[in-house]
Amino acid sequence: MGHLRDPIPTLRSLEIHTENHNLHTLKLPSGLHEGLFRHLKSLSSNVMFRGSQTFPYITELFLCTSGSPYDLLNTLEQLPGLVKVSVVFQASWYSETPSPGIVTLPRVQEIHLRAFAVDELKRPATIPSILGFLKLPKATSITMQSRFPLDPLYPILPIMSFDERLPNYVQLPELRIDTALSSIEAVFRGPSQAVLTYKTGPPYSYKRERRLWGNLPVSSVRRVTAVLVDSVLGDEDVWLVDMLGGLDLLELLELGGDCGRVLQRLRRRLVRGIMRINIETLIVRGGEYAKSQALKLESVKDDIGLQSMTVTYILDPEAYEAFAQDSDAESSSDDKDWEED
Repeated sequence: MGHLRDPIPTLRSLEIHTENHNLHTLKLPSGLHEGLFRHLKSLSSNVMFRGSQTFPYITELFLCTSGSPYDLLNTLEQLPGLVKVSVVFQASWYSETPSPGIVTLPRVQEIHLRAFAVDELKRPATIPSILGFLKLPKATSITMQSRFPLDPLYPILPIMSFDERLPNYVQLPELRIDTALSSIEAVFRGPSQAVLTYKTGPPYSYKRERRLWGNLPVSSVRRVTAVLVDSVLGDEDVWLVDMLGGLDLLELLELGGDCGRVLQRLRRRLVRGIMRINIETLIVRGGEYAKSQALKLESVKDDIGLQSMTVTYILDPEAYEAFAQDSDAESSSDDKDWEED
């Protein structure tokens, strides 16, 4: 970095990459602080930065790191003018905790946190509890992406009140969930166009206790759209119905794809009084099995307090459906929701 001492007034983007895997941090040259690169806007690096100087004119940061969460917070603290942040983690952070100090990034609108493994034989990279130590008053887009089906939302979402650190996420009225054999994507859309997106890898190793929503303020969710694909592997119906059970009112519940077992489990829990929920509009897009379960739910709506619920069924001839008589699925259900009527 020693050669960055003279002014470079036309420099807009700077990339700093090293092949030294033992080098996790370096010190930015004082010339950056003194304004010799005052038109520099974008910074890309595979190492983080130590020091106490600030560089407010840098608005975009693209960082690929295996350093510690503490170093990352220190790096972000030096760049208070950031508008867009993208970080790829290449290490696991199961025990190390960042410094409890709060870093305020007053201009950040987009933040992307991703976790990939450089070597598939190593422990998978995880996203540390970074959001819990950031104050992002203007953030409207938060994306978290992991190649591995761990459960990253719970530890990385802030444990404090959302109105203090993430005011644009105090309410998240809309949730969209898409699942496939290779990925799961959950998108919470709030007022003021704030969007929280979570993407993860193969769902088939997930267990019943997983919670995509972490400690999000899901009580504000009023619209849920879920498109399920091959939910035999992912047990999507279990956690989805569990989540619905935590909501008080749904203006719209739209289910698509392999959603028949979600409807079956939802109906059984409502009939047995295990859960209560008010659904105003139910839209089902699926095959014949999903249709039969939608009709069964509609037939008992008066008995479960959903007299005003409207049910619309739309045939999707391409919908993949895993039928409830799957023997393994039946044996894994503790409340026998897999059983056919």
